[in-house]
Amino acid sequence: MNPLPQGTILVGVMVVLAILWLTLKRYEGYFVEKKLFISLIAGFATGFIILILEFNTLGAGIFFIILFPAVEQFAKMIIINMRTFQEKKDTPLYGLVVGLGFGAIYMPLYTIMTATTIQLEQTLLFIALIFGVGVMLFHGATGCIIGYGAASADHSKIWRMLLLVILLGLPITTLEFGLSFLWGTPENNILILLLKGGELLYGVLLYWYVTTKILPSILPRSKRKKMGV
Repeated sequence: MNPLPQGTILVGVMVVLAILWLTLKRYEGYFVEKKLFISLIAGFATGFIILILEFNTLGAGIFFIILFPAVEQFAKMIIINMRTFQEKKDTPLYGLVVGLGFGAIYMPLYTIMTATTIQLEQTLLFIALIFGVGVMLFHGATGCIIGYGAASADHSKIWRMLLLVILLGLPITTLEFGLSFLWGTPENNILILLLKGGELLYGVLLYWYVTTKILPSILPRSKRKKMGV
């Protein structure tokens, strides 16, 4: 068996664990470790299932742009909107963990499977995997937004948040759809790198916004004032 897919999954999980440690270290005492672990495992499982589903429907063509974000975000919402998370102040945090778990499995395997299909050269494959961290961050951020909706006593809010994250996913799928016409042609390599760099920047900025504007809502007001958020 080719060790590359297993290796990339392991690296993806390690990257996500590092991101989680950096993100959650100032939230010690404001989450339940058991729920955190379950959220991460649920994210892993959901990411794998959705990857298989999407890879078998790549023939959707341009509908890929709208269909895939809707499927991905709805799948995460099913987990995050379970009764154990509903109307709980700390749900945005668990939503973020579900999203990062999703991205840890989905992004490396999607990149590997796509690269194998189009016979992408190894150098570009590794660059795509590095820039793919932006997709992991994107899924973490959108999971947090869904969690923000699930935490509300207004049960319609989660549907508004779902629509929002689907719209936020459109730049990613539009870019990936465009890249599908560029991969495999050496003269397009610089353009590919620029587009993947833009994808990374998009994920970083969205994650930064969510972790500075939404995630701190789980903390008491006094703690937020001390943190300056």
